[in-house]
Amino acid sequence: MKREMRKWVALLIIPFVLMATIGTTQVQAETTLGIHVDGAILIDADTGKILYEENADTPLGIASMSKMMTEYLLFEAIHEGKISWDQEYKVNDYTYAVSQDRRLSNVPLRRDGTYTIRELYEALAIYSANAATIAIAETIAGTETEFLKLMNAKAKELGLVDYKFVNSTGLNNEYLQGMHPQGTGVSDENVMPAKSVARLAYHLMHDYPEVLETTKINTKIFREGTSDAIKMDNWNFMLPGFVYEYEGVDGLKTGTTDFAGHCFTGTAKRGDKRLIAVVMKAVDANGVGSYKARFDATRALFDYDLANSQKKNFFQLVMSLKIRRHWTF
Repeated sequence: MKREMRKWVALLIIPFVLMATIGTTQVQAETTLGIHVDGAILIDADTGKILYEENADTPLGIASMSKMMTEYLLFEAIHEGKISWDQEYKVNDYTYAVSQDRRLSNVPLRRDGTYTIRELYEALAIYSANAATIAIAETIAGTETEFLKLMNAKAKELGLVDYKFVNSTGLNNEYLQGMHPQGTGVSDENVMPAKSVARLAYHLMHDYPEVLETTKINTKIFREGTSDAIKMDNWNFMLPGFVYEYEGVDGLKTGTTDFAGHCFTGTAKRGDKRLIAVVMKAVDANGVGSYKARFDATRALFDYDLANSQKKNFFQLVMSLKIRRHWTF
């Protein structure tokens, strides 16, 4: 009877073993997921292990993903006691002029207004507000020009490579009203390879995990209850309740310029595992860049790991069955 049972168990399991083996071989042989991007990478957010990469070493435009570096330096300054969340920033000609440009993601700042660092940070992290980002840079370093030195020094310290920072926001300098940082060109823009972007995100989340408490907010009212109130919808449309919602997503930073195209650094947690995905200059099958294209590409990266994890778990199950003495085959 036991012998007959072993026979039937073997007949049932062997086809699945073969399917799983073939499936794994196919995945390993693939050079692309069929995503349409100039660069992409997927890493394990806990270990930093690269799970998938595609042209991840080529420097490309990073647009507002640059703001992750500004966030890192902000948290560092807060933790070191150099500035505080309640500290107030007084608007100057530069930040006022940029904030009034409605072509850009912004919360309008009053010419004679003062704003707390916490208000400005929330506008940066949720709404990718550009003038608010410059205000934070000026608060930390005095001027955006000086802030660039901090960005470059921190990039080197974190082990980033092939980066070029020309401002704190990721905008093309042509949008900075002729007040772009000294020593940078009027049409310059920030660049970095996908691998370095992922490394930056990895360090930001490891060193200052509290960043996710803000990046997971899908909607917030800036200066609620005042005449300056403005609704800030998070540009990360993979968050819960948004059109491209994906289970476990709670960050991290979008980016869009003509030069960089549609970019995204996304993070998602399923169970005990967290992933970081970076897609750069995402387009659809027709070569057209869009919000949907970048989130579709990110979804494909997350799904890739999910599928591989399921295969791995199945293999582990099969192997555990094989070593059971009365089920050997």
